[in-house]
Amino acid sequence: MISVAISHQKYLVQRELIDAFKAIPDIRVVVIDVPIVTPSESAQQLCKAFQSHECRIFVTLNDWGLDKDGAVSSFLEKQGIIHVNWYVDDPFFSKIMFNIRQHPKSNRLDFVSDRGYVEPLSKNGFRASFLPLATDPAIFSPKGFSGQKRDLCFVGNSYINATYNFIKGFEPFFEKLNPDILRLCEDYCTNPALAIDDRVEEILSKEKLPPGLGFEKAVYLVKHFVGYLYRKRLVLSLSSSYPGFMVYGDEYWNIDLAPDRMSTKVKYYTNLSETYEQTKITVDINRLVIRDGFTQRVFDCLASGGFVLTSHKKVVEEFFETQGPGQELGVFVNETDLREKIDYFMSHDKEREAIASRGRAKVLGAHTYGHRVAEIFGGIKKVLGSV
Repeated sequence: MISVAISHQKYLVQRELIDAFKAIPDIRVVVIDVPIVTPSESAQQLCKAFQSHECRIFVTLNDWGLDKDGAVSSFLEKQGIIHVNWYVDDPFFSKIMFNIRQHPKSNRLDFVSDRGYVEPLSKNGFRASFLPLATDPAIFSPKGFSGQKRDLCFVGNSYINATYNFIKGFEPFFEKLNPDILRLCEDYCTNPALAIDDRVEEILSKEKLPPGLGFEKAVYLVKHFVGYLYRKRLVLSLSSSYPGFMVYGDEYWNIDLAPDRMSTKVKYYTNLSETYEQTKITVDINRLVIRDGFTQRVFDCLASGGFVLTSHKKVVEEFFETQGPGQELGVFVNETDLREKIDYFMSHDKEREAIASRGRAKVLGAHTYGHRVAEIFGGIKKVLGSV
């Protein structure tokens, strides 16, 4: 029997991950509810918990549950407890925004849900591997509804609140950059393959940064702002063109959308699956920081029996059939292409439904959280030896 401790902050992916670990024979799961950043005075208690439960593996998401001083990480390494960390968000977010740094350890193994971060992490000394997100069929599966209630939807928050919180204190600087940011957003909408990092760095290299805003953080904030505007632009464009388009997300969409075109009543663990199932086409608008990975929407929508149109990326074509007789989902390269795909699949019901059915079979056969936990253990065995 192996005891696996999992840091729990009630983040969406954690429930699914915990259940997937619990489903494995001879695994005892110890769920530890701790803050995202463990206070220094609590680090010793956390280490005692590892000892009392005889934990051999500690699993974290985004490095959550560790302390700033590194006491927990050092204890894990000293005791030979394997630390598995899965970055399901930008792995450099905490370092850039809050100067919270983690360091490579001999007992540590990192996974990233976006393949674009494998190389940067590896250059920083981490043993990083690609592990995409997945789905839990116990939560996302067809409920057998007859007919579909809506033509088109997007599920996701506006990010307006987070964006303005990020730039708080630097508002005059970003107001000055506004023309450059709008132009960059326009270019990105036309060509999502744009070398966005290079463009942002070029813009900022000509500016004098305000006190307290380093270059790396400025790049991150500009990209986040462009990503927010890109999502907003696509959502508003679809809303104006398609009367049957609905948005499910946070209340801040009310600023730009009419009340009958958005809702905050769709919840992840209750009715999101049926929302996917009862929508003809779900549009997956990626965040700018997702370089070469999937959003949760792709797997959950397909598992629910829905049809999804997602951003074109190399990784999508590697994991799914995106064209031909075996097609499993739809992809779009820019806004014009997205509209053409929506119009086409809206009028080809049988083809769309067949694609969705094949997509669901692919997800159930290869992309559940059970599959991901098996891959985690495979990575442990390959890199750190048998458990």
